[in-house]
Amino acid sequence: NSTTVSEGVHLFADETSAIEAQSNIEANSTATNDLGAGQINNLYNSFKNSYKFTTSSGTQEIIFGDLLFVPGVDGEGDLYKYMGTTQTLNLGGTLDLTDIGLWKRVEDTTVLPPAIVKTGMQAVGLSTGDAEGGGLLISRNDVRSDTKAFILTSNVDAGQGAAEVIATGRAFIKASDTSFVGGQGSGAIVVVTNTVLGEAEASVDRSAVTAVGDIVVRAEADASISATALGAVHYTKGDALGVVAAFNTVGWASQNVLFNAIDTLIGSSEIGDAFSGETPSGATAFIRDSVVVSDGAIAVGADAAGSITAITGNETTATNANEFAVIAKFGKSGQSAGALIAMNKVSSRANAYIDDLLSGVEVTTGSAATSVTGAGGVSVSADDEARIDASIKVSVESLTANNVDALKDVLDALGADTYYYTNRSGTQTLEEDDLVMVGKLPDGTESAEYGKVFRFLGEDALSIDLSSILSFEDDVRFEQVDTAAWSDILFPDIGNLTASDSQALGGMVVLNDLRGGADAYVSDATVVATTGDIVVSASEAATLSAYATSNVSASGGSAFGSGDVVAINAQIVTNLVQGSASARIEAANVDAIAGSVMVDAENIARIDARLKSSTLTSGGGEQSAGSFALAFNSLGWKPQNVLFNALDALIGDPQLANAFDGSNPIATVASIVNSDVNAGVDVTVTALGATQLNATMSNAAESEASALANSSGKGFG
Repeated sequence: NSTTVSEGVHLFADETSAIEAQSNIEANSTATNDLGAGQINNLYNSFKNSYKFTTSSGTQEIIFGDLLFVPGVDGEGDLYKYMGTTQTLNLGGTLDLTDIGLWKRVEDTTVLPPAIVKTGMQAVGLSTGDAEGGGLLISRNDVRSDTKAFILTSNVDAGQGAAEVIATGRAFIKASDTSFVGGQGSGAIVVVTNTVLGEAEASVDRSAVTAVGDIVVRAEADASISATALGAVHYTKGDALGVVAAFNTVGWASQNVLFNAIDTLIGSSEIGDAFSGETPSGATAFIRDSVVVSDGAIAVGADAAGSITAITGNETTATNANEFAVIAKFGKSGQSAGALIAMNKVSSRANAYIDDLLSGVEVTTGSAATSVTGAGGVSVSADDEARIDASIKVSVESLTANNVDALKDVLDALGADTYYYTNRSGTQTLEEDDLVMVGKLPDGTESAEYGKVFRFLGEDALSIDLSSILSFEDDVRFEQVDTAAWSDILFPDIGNLTASDSQALGGMVVLNDLRGGADAYVSDATVVATTGDIVVSASEAATLSAYATSNVSASGGSAFGSGDVVAINAQIVTNLVQGSASARIEAANVDAIAGSVMVDAENIARIDARLKSSTLTSGGGEQSAGSFALAFNSLGWKPQNVLFNALDALIGDPQLANAFDGSNPIATVASIVNSDVNAGVDVTVTALGATQLNATMSNAAESEASALANSSGKGFG
């Protein structure tokens, strides 16, 4: 084909392929049989808390005992009792509801504690209700992009203008997958797979191109994943199980969940590599088997970026409590288990070159070897940026409690700890043992007695102007009382009364595999610049940031030494980076008549890895806390399975890795080989490489055994 134009040739291919997805699953199952105790409590509180005013009531005359409803953002709001003397207030204005002398927050009263009712039901053989719930979320997102702009077997004359061949490809996934299961029941599973393949190519192939203006052959590719996968299981009765599996890949062919899981578990892409799964996303720009001439500059450039930003989490909690465990057979026990598997893999490449693969090229001008002449200079550049930012968190908790806290509700319902008046309540009739709270003084200041509670000692009812008392401590009719609740005094928290077995198991396996590469070269071609420079450059930047946190805790056991409390935490994290940058001139004729010839390669590879593990047991009984952590971080080494990594770490020498040719150094190469090079100014060959590995790891196992007798604890990690 032959094309001649006067004002330039512009070939653009621009593609954006994307998925933005959000999936969410929620399940909540609760069964309650309490012989109507809950309804009785609700009915009582609806009568007790019938309010007279709201913050929308405007200016009103308000008297001691009036109730004010303050709506909340959740639509429910709070209730406050006015404790001061009669006055007119703008209820919609600025009210200091924290002034305990004027306002008292009203809490719901538990007339019939459900725990007592349910224990009674169990004693006579009645069911208190059972329910099961679960959640399963499976999500798969797959984006593939292939963008090309090219001149192929053509003779193109751009006249007085420029010639541009530009391919731009963008492929990305933005996904959020969350699951919540609560109430009573079994568990939840979340499985997420995100795959992106993106390539861009710009080329002049087996063609002749001439232009008075600049000639640009450029490919730009950006492939990325931003993914959030979170699972939460909160159970208040029974055992809890939560599993989250998240697999994110850029530049790798799709692979089934089983193979992904196996590769993650063994800490190496053995299956992916065995099936040639690595399919780098990236950009390629080239002039091949062509004659290209410009009175301006000629630029061949490839820019590639591949990245994953991943947030993965699993939170599993089981809370089993009986607040009226008067005998062992009514005691509860609980288990909680959470597991997380996360894999993030990126393979990204940038390639730019001028090459002659054939002995000559057939165009309308006849047969000729590859020749590129740019009066203003010639550049061949490849730039790649590969990145993984991964945040992984596992939290597993098991709480088992068997006590008599329900009796505290009974005392609270009887008003044993309730103050009825404050020092701002004016004239009131007090009876023996009535309580008075001291708030701010009428002038808004706080006295030394602020926040203290005083009991009236008079045996007979007496009308007293409370606002006139300057000091209750100096008034013989009152005595200060301990602010501790009567319920806490009569029923101190000594721990669980029954065995209260509690187990928490947590584990995570993580694989982060980052591979990058930039390659720029001139091979077997003639390149001439009459006034400008000839530059061949390659730049690679590979950065992996991985933060993993795992917290596992169990609380239970009895105050008398019975019950087993166990918390086990295990983590395996593998982070690896491979990458190279190569800029070279091979078997070529290069002449910068009035300029310089520069061959530059730069390669920066970094890992910032943090692993924090915490395992805790608390309460009574026999306690065991164990934490196991394996972390492998490597720069410039091929993937290796967890077993071999562990053995190499134990012996302190990469014997197995070397035996299987595992070394793959982070290479930075700049070279001129078997070439004729001429320059009017300078010839420079520069290679700059930098690697950095920051790794922080902590592993703590702690057992806090506390009981009246016979409790023991041990922790190991």
